[in-house]
Amino acid sequence: MHFTKSTISMKSASATFAKSTARQQRRVRVAAHVLHVAFIQSDEINALWTENRHDRDYVKCMTRPFYDLAHGLSTSTGLITRTAFEKCQEGDGYTPTKDHCYRPQTVAQFMLDNREMFQDFAVFLEWFTMLTLTILVDAKENNKLSLNGIDNRGSEYIIKVTTDQQYVKAGLDLFAYSDDRSWKKRTITPASNLIEVPDILLEWERSKSPKS
Repeated sequence: MHFTKSTISMKSASATFAKSTARQQRRVRVAAHVLHVAFIQSDEINALWTENRHDRDYVKCMTRPFYDLAHGLSTSTGLITRTAFEKCQEGDGYTPTKDHCYRPQTVAQFMLDNREMFQDFAVFLEWFTMLTLTILVDAKENNKLSLNGIDNRGSEYIIKVTTDQQYVKAGLDLFAYSDDRSWKKRTITPASNLIEVPDILLEWERSKSPKS
């Protein structure tokens, strides 16, 4: 089934965030605040980033906190792959993997490259909330998405598949699942596997693609 409109976007992240519990909102705000002060407002960090932008070890160390804090949070898209859904219905203690589909460490690089865009905390919070969006996948599918999407083994950070096309290129269809308490009672409805990405981020990702 072909879809032309994605349900995964910064707008959907903000809408879901607004409906989340006060506790969850606080957790996201606190994490965003720490990152904003430590990495966006700090002139020392900016100098360190500029000086070591192409040093693989520095880049990993400076973007890892974005991943760690986003990984500890989850704003559900309400979407799941077929394999993960079928295994959830089988039970037997199966737990699907929460894939943070906007790739926090990749977006962290973009943010540090363009920190002037994010001096306003409200703007930063909106982007960080987007980074917490998750899709339920099987562990093997998560590995496939990771290996097929990014190559960071060498001195250059290569984006093999841009964020918007991750699930398309991986051949993973997505489904919206019902909110019944039990997975055995839940049903699924086909949904788009496209991810809506801010134009400025997508342009930056394309500049790091082998085809650019």
